[in-house]
This record gives sequence, C-alpha cells and structure tokens, in this order.
Amino acid sequence: QQILCDSALSSLLATFTSRHLSSPKSPSLTLRHDIIELLQTLPNDISHIKPIVDCILTHSSDVQIWNSVYQAVAKLSRPHTPTASESKPDAVFATPVRESSAAAKHTTGLPKSYNEVNIDVYQNLDTIWYDVDLYNVFSESAAVTSEANQVFENFTSGQEPLYIEGQGWRNWPTNAKEESVSTWLQEMASRITQLSQTLPSAPLIRQKLISSPRKSLDGTENRYSPDVVIVDAALNNDDINHWNQILALIELKNEARLDGISTRVQLARYALQMFKAQHHRRFILGLTLCGSKMRLWSLDHSGMLGSTQIDINTDGEKFVSIVLGFLTMDRVLLGLDPTITSKDGCPSFNATIDGQSQCIILDSIISRQYGIMCRSTTCWRGHYNVDGESITVVVKDSWQAPERQEEELLQRAQERNIANMPRLLCAYTVQVNNTDDDIMGNIRKNTSVQHDKWHKVPNPLCSVNSSDSQKSTTSKKRTASEVGATESSSKRLARNAKAIKSNKKPHSSPLLPMNRVHKRAVFRDVGSPIYKEESLSILLESFAQCIKAHKSLLDAGILHRDISIGNLLINQDRSDPSRLGLLIDLDHAVDINRTSPSGLAVRTGTFLFMSIDILSGHKGFQHSFMDDLESFFWVLFWVCLDPKSSLVSELEQNTRLPTGLATYKQGVIVLNSFEGKLRDNCALKYKPLIPCVIELWRVVFPKGLTWETKNVNHDMYQKMMDILKKHAARIQKEDKLVEQDNKGKGQAQEGEEK
Repeated sequence: QQILCDSALSSLLATFTSRHLSSPKSPSLTLRHDIIELLQTLPNDISHIKPIVDCILTHSSDVQIWNSVYQAVAKLSRPHTPTASESKPDAVFATPVRESSAAAKHTTGLPKSYNEVNIDVYQNLDTIWYDVDLYNVFSESAAVTSEANQVFENFTSGQEPLYIEGQGWRNWPTNAKEESVSTWLQEMASRITQLSQTLPSAPLIRQKLISSPRKSLDGTENRYSPDVVIVDAALNNDDINHWNQILALIELKNEARLDGISTRVQLARYALQMFKAQHHRRFILGLTLCGSKMRLWSLDHSGMLGSTQIDINTDGEKFVSIVLGFLTMDRVLLGLDPTITSKDGCPSFNATIDGQSQCIILDSIISRQYGIMCRSTTCWRGHYNVDGESITVVVKDSWQAPERQEEELLQRAQERNIANMPRLLCAYTVQVNNTDDDIMGNIRKNTSVQHDKWHKVPNPLCSVNSSDSQKSTTSKKRTASEVGATESSSKRLARNAKAIKSNKKPHSSPLLPMNRVHKRAVFRDVGSPIYKEESLSILLESFAQCIKAHKSLLDAGILHRDISIGNLLINQDRSDPSRLGLLIDLDHAVDINRTSPSGLAVRTGTFLFMSIDILSGHKGFQHSFMDDLESFFWVLFWVCLDPKSSLVSELEQNTRLPTGLATYKQGVIVLNSFEGKLRDNCALKYKPLIPCVIELWRVVFPKGLTWETKNVNHDMYQKMMDILKKHAARIQKEDKLVEQDNKGKGQAQEGEEK
C-alpha cells in the first residue's frame, strides 16, 4: 500500500495540472507544494492518501481525483495533539534512502527559523533509540564511581542531610520550572565539586555547568541555545559565546510528561550545531531533565541513543555519579578527536608517508559536510615539510560504513597509475586508545538497542497550522474543476499504480543502527571545483579527462557510482595539460568483480545528478557504468543553467523525492523540447557550451529516451570524450580569434590616437 501511495502521489506531482491548481493553504502556493508534503508523510500515515489511490485505480474522473487530493491536504492540515505517554509509533517505516553524504548546506548567514532547524534535524536523523543501557558505559568511561559514592554519603549524613531516602533532595525546587532547575543544577554541581576535592583521591575537575547565554551562540545560523551547557572550568562565564566552546548539553523541561520525542529532537538540534561548529567531534553527550526524570544521551554519526529513565529524587546516587562524571571527564571521553593536536596554533596530526612519520598541518577547510547520521566528510588543505620544502596536501577525514572499500580501491587505483585521480600518499583507519575508531565498538562499547524502543523523527513540514487551510479561496490560479484535464491522464496514473502493486514490502521496524569506521586519507594533488573554472575550453577538457579516469577505473574493476558536481575537480597545478581534470571520492565505489552484495542502501549517488533509471528504480538499483556516464551529462547540464532560471528551481524542488525527480528529468530530455529548455535556461556565460551539451544529449539519450540495454556500450566513453574535446578545441579557437580581434582593434585605436 505504501508503494502504491508513493507511486500515485509521484505521478500526480509530475503532472502539468499540479503546477496550476491553487493550494488550499495559501494563494501564493500551488497544489504541487501540498503533494510534496503528502509524500513526506509516507510511510508514517497512508490513511488519508488511500482515497486518492482508489480514485486512480477505479478510473475516476480527473475532477474526482483532484478533489480527493484536496481532501487529503485538508486532513493533513488538521492539528495533531500528541499523547502525554511515550509509545511506539502506530505506523512502521522503511529506512529512508539517503544521498551519498550529508548535504553540503547552502547558508545565507541569516539566523535560521525554528522550523528550518527542525528540518535540518529531520534530514540528519531518522530514528532515536531509547531505554539503552548507557549508564554502565558512562560509568566505566568516567571512572568516578568510588568518588561519587563518597560524595553522595556526605549528602545523606549529618543532622540535616541534603538527600533523604524515600523523599529525595530537600533543596529540589517545588515548582520545577526550568530557570529554577537550572539554578539548582549549577548549585548541586558546585557542591559536588567542592566535596570531591576534600577526598583523599580528589579527581581533577575539568568542566563546569552554566546556564546557556540567552543570546544566540556564534558559529552557526541557529539562534536558539540549550538551557544548560557544560564548558571548560577555566572559562569565564561572560566569555562563552561560541558553539565550539560547548562540551556537552543539558535540556530542561518542567514536567515529566515532556520526556518524549519533542524534547529529544530539541537536544538533537543543539547537537547538530555542535557537529557543525566543532570540526573534530566524534560524538556528543547530553542530558535531558524533565521534571525530576533524567536520561543520558549520546549522539554520533550512526544516530542517537538514550538511556533508561531515572528519577533523580529516588536515585540520588546515580545522579551524583553522572554529574561528577561530566565534571571530570577528559576531552576524549566527551567526544573530541585526540589524534588532532595543535602545532604553532594550527590543528595537526601525524601520518606515515613513504615510511616516514610526518606532522601534517591543517591550514584550511576545503569542504565540509556536517551532520549526525552521515559520513561527516571533511576535506582540509594542509602541508608538511621535508628538507625545508613545504609540500601541499589534501586530507580527507570521514566516517565510512565498514563495507565500503575506499581504502583498498584507492590503493588499486594508485597501483594502476590512473592519471586523472589525486595521487594517494597514505590511507588508514584512525586509532583512538590503540583501537580502530569505530562507532559500535570504540564509541558505543557494543551497546545494543531494543527493537521496540525507538522514535521516528517527525517531518516538520507536515505540521501545518489548521488555520492556514481555511484561508482565502479567492486564488487567481484555477481550481480542480476548472482544469479541463483529459480522461487519459487518470488511466495512465492507474496503470502506473497497478504496475507496482506486486512489489509491496511491509516493514515492521527500522533497521538497526549501522556501524561506521573513522578513516583518513592524504593526497598529493589539490583541485578546485570544476564549475568555478573561468576558461570554458579547460572546463570541457577537464570533463573529458574525468571521463577518461572513470574508464580507467572501470578497467581496473572499479565502478565509481557517485558522479556529482563536487567530485569533478580541476587540478590547481596546470603544468601538465594531461592532468587538468581530477576525479575524486571512491566512498561509494564498488569492486565490480566481487560476488557478495555490499549490504548498503539501494540507491547510490547524489540525487540531483543520479541517472533516471537509478532514481526511478523501475529496473532495480543495479548500478552500471552507463548510469555514471549519464551523471556526467547531468553535471555539465547543471553547470550551464542560470541559477535564477525556472529549471533550476524545479530541479531543486524535485530532489526531495527520487521518483519525482526521475519523472521530471524524463520531461527534460524529451526529444522535441530539450534544446529549447536548454537555450531558455542557460546562463549567458555558458551559452558557448550549448552545442556541446546538445550533442552529448543525443548520444546519452538517443531519440530523447534512456538506454534500454546497459553494459554493452563501452564505445560511449570515447564518443563523449571526442565530443567534449572537439568543442573544447572549438571554443579555444573562438577565444583566440576574439583575442586577436580585440588586439587588432586596440592597435588600430592606438594608431588613430597617434
């Protein structure tokens, strides 16, 4: 049923009608906007979408179909009142397909709204697991159990003990309001600090608890701050103004019933800001305190885990142990990367290159993809010195699935001496505490989750205010009954829905958290994004060389599978014309000769540049070199488009749903309209590339269609390279003629002046 609903909505989304019907929520929006929101509710709730499917399958009129869509939107817009108790979601869900990595965020520098930040969390975290045995892991790491017991004994002894068994903390605020609890927490942390320092084996106090500054913290666009933060004990409270100073988080709520999904998403929102501001974060710890109910939380690049709930008034000893642990833990236990140290005020690390240990200085960030559940790939420009010579390098740091073979594939590419790939100096698994740094073993200490203790992170786009749905109906756009759509469209939708009816795959629970391994690689060559190249002839030549590198990889048994605008570079060293183009990133590459499946998510790549077949999934998700060659086309096509054009806007809007993007792309490549669309939407600077793109389109999409047969068209490589090189030579020749003409005009003008 879920697949039927997905197919029905995707088909409606691709229709001309959806772009011209008005939204019932706002005259400035089209119904297409509402259909996207309906798609975002899948598979959490399909009850309101079933009538749409029924209308399509029974060949109802277009008016009836579109009226059923309006009714579904109206139901979606009704406010939902959450229950006070914590329970498993009514609907189960399949793990959502993710793109190749966390999206590189485009930022405006303006503070983000509350809802925008919630969308960021939704895109970075799909499942929150709770009732996990985190306390034992925390206690073993903090190693203050004995000291905490002694401190707690001080609270329970004397004529007026601060803690009374069966009653709790005598100084606990009666109203439990957030400000009162914040003050109480800081007071208790201060008491625990003072008492711990009177012990024979007094632990070193490294941190302190403070109320978060009411002003927004620098370092991200998020204007919101957590209630209480844990920071370096040596910092002056007035000097705390940046997210990179925060070591751990505490979120407060005044009632126990608020210990639910909303509070947890709020904590995740703050953790996301920490991951963004702190480049060397492995994981983040936090606490939620709802009334007197406390949970410990850990967020890493495999997701979010929460402990069982304790009441600090009935388990005071555990509360003291947790607070003392946070006050004394070193930076490694708090989640920072100990392999990154400082030299001359710059971050650095040691790596073995050509058998010698080298200190590599990290000078600046080239690119960074921050997030929670992601690879968190960071690329640095750095250098190291050999015999007085500074050697520039690129350092790639990422958290990869263990099934990924990038290190092995990079070594193989290096052995084949593939010219148009960065030269690999070293690649290895990062070691922390003399152990491979992975999430399940080194960070989570093999802590397991319970299959029935999880939340699906809600989609904030589905939380529409009911009043919005009742707003003005005097839209200038036509309503459903005014659009004279033909009967054939409903029949076509019915055929599409029936075609996949046999493919229903129910899911009873989310996939268990996947492991990730901390990897680091150092490369010799530094590149710039191909779309930033000013010379169009060099841009095309570099494209051709990247395709050549892809063919060389394929000959070595490696299929790239993630051809995207960020993975095609132009070498900053232009001394060798045959090494202008650089193809990078084998994160999603596979050994085509292997016999076992990777076990990873089905679609692979970056949605915007993915082939139509992979996006649609009609032929399964078996990736071919032809899919990558199609991706090369989409990258060049995207480079040519004017950022302000309608085509760019529509492509970006469709990236939310892969099947919708596939349908839209099919409309772009249609035989009789492609050239017109390209000319109308091409940026002025890239107009000279139009003949090249059209010629590539004719080869990649013969007769405006995708290829029916794959893996038998290896001559496609040479055809595409020949086209790119031919037009690179043409543009270079035209540029020289223009240069000569300008030079001649300049000389003539100079002669006239004389």
